[in-house]
Amino acid sequence: HWHPWGPDALSRAKAENKPILLSVGYAACHWCHVMAHESFENPA
Repeated sequence: HWHPWGPDALSRAKAENKPILLSVGYAACHWCHVMAHESFENPA
């Protein structure tokens, strides 16, 4: 599941002993917007 960056995400990852995958994009990059829409908007 995707979570916004912040203390809650860090605490949960630590509690569940899971790594954090950090996605960094650029606001003017078309393909970053496509990836954000296709990969991160589905809550499932």
